[in-house]
Amino acid sequence: MKAFPHERLEAYRLARQLARLVDTVGRSLPRQSAIAHELEGEVLTPVRAIARGSVEMRGDAMWSFRVARRSAVVIRRMLRLANARGRGDMAATTAAIEIAERLHAQLSMDIETLKHGRRPR
Repeated sequence: MKAFPHERLEAYRLARQLARLVDTVGRSLPRQSAIAHELEGEVLTPVRAIARGSVEMRGDAMWSFRVARRSAVVIRRMLRLANARGRGDMAATTAAIEIAERLHAQLSMDIETLKHGRRPR
């Protein structure tokens, strides 16, 4: 399978949007917060994994997309924890949770598309 432009993928667009929102949330959390530290370490993983997957062979691309999907789950879990504890920018946290859920769903569809030998959209 030929490389495909990651910039055109819906999953890539969602991952970038999630990264921006998570950055906003992270800046609103206490500096030494474990949640902020976890989010900081995880925030760019989906973006990088999707970009990497777009230039890999099908099996490796599916693996990269699975990495991105797992990272979206970790980010969503940390955001829900921040929300439950009432920490950080609540509006940005709620919006980021919604985007993380959409990203997870999109990546699941993209992985299925790759399984059938087609390019994700």
